[in-house]
Amino acid sequence: MNEMEGASLADYLSGILIGHELDRADLSAPVLIVGAPDLGALYQRALGHAGIEAELIAGDVATARGLNAVAKLRGHERK
Repeated sequence: MNEMEGASLADYLSGILIGHELDRADLSAPVLIVGAPDLGALYQRALGHAGIEAELIAGDVATARGLNAVAKLRGHERK
């Protein structure tokens, strides 16, 4: 062991988990990533390495858009 600095271990393990998750997923481009910007950027980068286009949308923005879409469907659109 001791082949990597302790401060790098979290990033290394995160990369392994993201890679494993994406390897198991059935993805087709484009992919929409919804979540925290820092973590979403890691997924976006990993997808880019696999040649898959991905768009990152912050979770709060996606929530607002989703709620607005539901309101429109129910006829309660804000003006």
